[in-house]
Amino acid sequence: MIPKKTYILVIDRLSISNKSNQSTSVFIRFLLPLGEIIKKYNLNIQIEIVKNIQDFQVYKEKKIAFVCCSRNWDNEILNILELSKKSNIPVIYDIDDCVWDKNPSWLKLRKEFNQEVFISQLKLSDILIFSTEKLLSLFNIWIKDKIKVIQEKKIVPIYLTSNNKILYKLNEDSKLKVVYTSRQGIKSDKKKNVENIILDIVNHPKVRSFYTIGFCISSLKNNIKYKSISEMPVKKYLEFINSNQFDIGISILQEDKYSLGKAPIKYIEYSAMNTVGIYNSYHPYKDLIIDGKNGICFSELSNLYPKLKPYLDNPTKLNDLKNFIKIDYLKNMTLENQYQYWVPIFEKYKL
Repeated sequence: MIPKKTYILVIDRLSISNKSNQSTSVFIRFLLPLGEIIKKYNLNIQIEIVKNIQDFQVYKEKKIAFVCCSRNWDNEILNILELSKKSNIPVIYDIDDCVWDKNPSWLKLRKEFNQEVFISQLKLSDILIFSTEKLLSLFNIWIKDKIKVIQEKKIVPIYLTSNNKILYKLNEDSKLKVVYTSRQGIKSDKKKNVENIILDIVNHPKVRSFYTIGFCISSLKNNIKYKSISEMPVKKYLEFINSNQFDIGISILQEDKYSLGKAPIKYIEYSAMNTVGIYNSYHPYKDLIIDGKNGICFSELSNLYPKLKPYLDNPTKLNDLKNFIKIDYLKNMTLENQYQYWVPIFEKYKL
């Protein structure tokens, strides 16, 4: 007799709330790692995306191991979670942002935040997973006296897999490709400084091209070295950076509580694609990046270009760093390293 197929339902919060492309959380924090575990252990499990209450009803009579949901405060998601609990289906709830914070720099997000619905969703969840230890600490402070019972809390960091294990060789004549990705774009208080830094990089003779993804720098749009790429669904984005073989990637995070929930996604993306990253010395990179060993780190924006310039001047030096990062990534940061976080959940629900 063929065993009955088991389903894992993943709620895509962006498709529900904003009718937009699949969220990064859903793809990277659920679909990639769960899919890899299912493949590795040859499990008779199928992952399905749930975009509305009607989708959920389709699978209600099937064997469902658990429902996965990323943090949200949408009433339709609340309804799905309520139906899950009525059907005795466990709920795993992922939190990767400090959405409850009153930080003025995130006022727009704060206006949308519905604490009542959010807490109701938490109460219906069996396991809460967090992107970072710091975010869990902030959550524990905020949630105190708001909710009495949370059955289980876990830290499940983000890892990516790399299809590209080749260590590239740069020579003295190599022309470099640089990329800066930011879903938020450049904050107004730092915009001019960042634009000047990017201009210095673009004008460096060893730089062939400079890409921004998700935003455009208008003052550079006529520069033949500069290319602005529109924001794209996360799967296409990963394919894009994988196929373009960037040499240097830039990551600048806001130094506020919101960033404390950020896992080191850019380090993982860049390292997986054999790209050297340059990061500001703030969480999550402060304790992860050893300057000159597994990336380039700067403390102030004014230090970014001086720290990067020696690697632009000498591609061989950049190559040495690139190869060390690749080896370090393949050893410590691939999806295989995430099995230990998810396997106990699979065992708990007898998969």
